[in-house]
Amino acid sequence: MKRLLLLLLFIPALLSAQKDQQYLAGAVPEIDGKVVFTKEFNAPSLSQDQIYDTLLKWAQEYFNNEKERVVYTNKGKGEIAAIGNNYIIFTSTAISLDRALMSFQMTIECKGHNCIMKITAIRYTYDVSYQREPEKYTAEEIITDKNAINKKGTLVRGFAKFRKSTIDYVNKTMDSALAALNLQTNPQQIASAVTTPVAPTAPTASVVPATPLSPAMTAEPATASKPMKGFISVKPDQIPSTILQLLPDSKITIVPESATELTETNAAWKGISTIFGRKVASFSIDPNSHVYKAIGNEGIYKISFLNKDDASDNAWMIIECKKQGETPDGQQVSILGEITNVWIK
Repeated sequence: MKRLLLLLLFIPALLSAQKDQQYLAGAVPEIDGKVVFTKEFNAPSLSQDQIYDTLLKWAQEYFNNEKERVVYTNKGKGEIAAIGNNYIIFTSTAISLDRALMSFQMTIECKGHNCIMKITAIRYTYDVSYQREPEKYTAEEIITDKNAINKKGTLVRGFAKFRKSTIDYVNKTMDSALAALNLQTNPQQIASAVTTPVAPTAPTASVVPATPLSPAMTAEPATASKPMKGFISVKPDQIPSTILQLLPDSKITIVPESATELTETNAAWKGISTIFGRKVASFSIDPNSHVYKAIGNEGIYKISFLNKDDASDNAWMIIECKKQGETPDGQQVSILGEITNVWIK
């Protein structure tokens, strides 16, 4: 009888361990210390354009509000990028709701019959009842093997719910994309479907929020850095993290290269991110602005950063960009440009 009771007590723990198996070591892939979920497949019966058109339609329907949308497309290169911003639910009852807002970037790259989908730049905003301000985390901080798996190989309490819910959400999103291509119901069309293996982890730097990206991105390399008196030239991918953290609290002005007598002072800074290996910067602006019209479709412009409390027009950092595209942003327009030069005082 005692053995039977012990067995009955042990069964729930055994079932729980089996249920957690899919979330244990190796379930969260990393590349160069960054969490990157990847799904790659081949669809021999579909052309690149068919895959691209279908996945673009899927993405436009899946990410379909102001905070979730397709922000970059390039049919010629088979590239699509979208920004996701959705709640992951941990527990939900009639009297309580435990959830976190998860934002991320999804990219889709179609080449021939092959397609690679990636979800990265994952961040969380978690409201805690006993704190006035929400807790903010990056995926690298709380769902990696290093931080979410203990020495016994089981999930760390507290981080477990983030890891499980993230994996579930990513799987749901990837499966939804495959379903749009009818590859789930017709598995014979898939030649392969693999997930990127986990790479050795490395200490992670602070993650800059991903910003909305726009259509018509080109593959032109950044131009050679131009000297600017009183400033130090910095490569776009080498801007110090301490500097990046100051940008949201700075005033900005926009000056188009084609009309330097014009200055936009009411633009709103969006941020810097990476899209298909290129550093891009974005800001929102009134579409009736003379500066917006002067920049045009592929114009070059400078974004100057100034201290909010400084009444002068002395910039402490300047970014030169070439416009790559734009997307609607409420009553404004979000402009995205590839960063070509950076100068810091």
